[in-house]
Amino acid sequence: MKNNHSNFNTILVSIIFLFGIMLLVGLRFDAIWAGGEGFVKQRTASIGSDNFVRGETIIPTTHSLLKLPMGLICIEAGSELTLLSLTAEENIVNLRSGRISTMDTFRVQIRDNEYASSGYTSYVHYSWLGEMEKIDLMNGSSERIDLLEETTNMSSFVAKDSAAADYYTYCETVLNELN
Repeated sequence: MKNNHSNFNTILVSIIFLFGIMLLVGLRFDAIWAGGEGFVKQRTASIGSDNFVRGETIIPTTHSLLKLPMGLICIEAGSELTLLSLTAEENIVNLRSGRISTMDTFRVQIRDNEYASSGYTSYVHYSWLGEMEKIDLMNGSSERIDLLEETTNMSSFVAKDSAAADYYTYCETVLNELN
């Protein structure tokens, strides 16, 4: 009788162990039955004929227009942008440094912060300054955020008078050509 009891315990422990491993594997692959969202097809982004997928970092040598599944991003030359999610429902990018302008609904991550944008919005972040600037290009308002102290400063913004006037002229030209 004692031998049967020990076999039962061994089988029970093995089943619990296998079930735990199965759940961990299911969570790793985001399976619905394990509590995940299931497979979400990632799309590609492109600059001209160059295609990019989720996880890639883009550092263009010239001002560039990045076409994503749900919108456009104008990238200043030398900026560093990582594609985090390119699904049919959302676009999430991480601006490591530089300047981008989004033309649609995006979520932009800068350091540990995430910002939602819609419409024509520009983000400027140079990591050595410890701050970022979110510019609404439709109404000319600028929000400068100190990322270390988490303070905000509001001001007005005129693209043609800024230090990056050539970049904003490029973005407007590209947008006008697409419309």
